[in-house]
Amino acid sequence: MTARQSIVIVGGGLAGLRAAERLRELGYAGSLTMVGEERHAPYNRPPLSKQVLEHKLHPDDLGFTTYVDLDVEARSGVRATRLEPHTRQVVLDTGEALDYDGLVIATGVSARRLPNGPNDDERVLTLRTVDDAVISFERNYEQAGTPNYEDRKKWGKIALAAFGKQA
Repeated sequence: MTARQSIVIVGGGLAGLRAAERLRELGYAGSLTMVGEERHAPYNRPPLSKQVLEHKLHPDDLGFTTYVDLDVEARSGVRATRLEPHTRQVVLDTGEALDYDGLVIATGVSARRLPNGPNDDERVLTLRTVDDAVISFERNYEQAGTPNYEDRKKWGKIALAAFGKQA
């Protein structure tokens, strides 16, 4: 493996985590910086829609296990907004520029929104992150109480009608 002084990994999810792991497994001893928009360490997303919302699993229990010492500088809660390949810099939304000798882009995807859906309605929440799950849980259970069967059925019909479907 070619010796590098610093590698920046843009993307704080599973792909970024596994890239850092693999670099260390291959013997990379230079500095690693992982930039992620979320303020949480990489975590398993599928349980968000069931176990976390149903309060069967705490968000702190979603983290991934690493098998090597990563020795990574985590830059959580910041977004990479620009890449300057000629100067070998990644510019963050804070204005700070990170120098790199090597770069891994592992940004993943954003949540898909339905066309013609009520996406701007405050009652519609995209469930993509731990923070989304916590907000949804608070809205649905703590503020409004646990909805009963008839309420869920009514809201299901309203949602289907918004998309031109029959219940």
